[in-house]
Order: sequence, then structure tokens, then C-alpha cells
Amino acid sequence: MNSEKIEKIFFLLCGEIPEQTEEKRLEIAKMLCRDAQNSIFSELREDIQAYEIEDNEERLNIFAAASAFYTLMLLDEANLPESITTNEIKVISREKSKKAAVILEEKRSAVAALFKNKDFYFGAVRG
Repeated sequence: MNSEKIEKIFFLLCGEIPEQTEEKRLEIAKMLCRDAQNSIFSELREDIQAYEIEDNEERLNIFAAASAFYTLMLLDEANLPESITTNEIKVISREKSKKAAVILEEKRSAVAALFKNKDFYFGAVRG
């Protein structure tokens, strides 16, 4: 797995440009990507062969980025009100994590056979 590729994919998912991202948020993003990568390594099957990791490296990178993205969306939503309503519009802030959960589940299933527990992911994905 490649940390730089994970971060690049992560920022594509977020729709953010690293050079234009606030330094504190950038640090959080990099930490989430590292944590996702470490979690993946710790959950790989004990009998996994090096070629299996190499053959699936891009999928693992994408899975790590999706996990970090999902976690960031949860953190963002934790700091916002659940919804904001005016006379003309209603904004619901929980939609991003729901969409991120769908992406995470899709990417997890693409690499599930590589894990000790084929149902492995980094936490409960709630819809």
C-alpha cells in the first residue's frame, strides 16, 4: 500500500485540494489515511501471500481512502446541527456520511477475501 496514493484518492473523494486545505484539516486527513492503512495491515489474513497484496494494492489503497473519507464525514457531521430549516429550504447534514458509507461498503467488498474476517471494516456503517 502506498500512503501518497491513499491520500491522493482521499482528496479526490473529498473534493478538496490539499494545497487549498487548512493546515489543521490537512493534518487530520493525513492521520485518518495513516490510521486506515494501519488498520488494513493489521486485519490482513495471516496466510496472505505477498503477490495477493501486490495484485490488490490499488483496491486496498482505495479502500483505505474510502475508510478515511467516511471517518472524516462522520467527524464533520458531529460538529454540525442535524438539520437547518428556513421558510424556503431544509438542509440535512447527515447525507454525506450515508453516501460515504455506500462507497466504503463497495470498496470493502472488493477486498474482503484478503481479511481475517471477511466482514471486516473499521466500524459500524450505519445508514
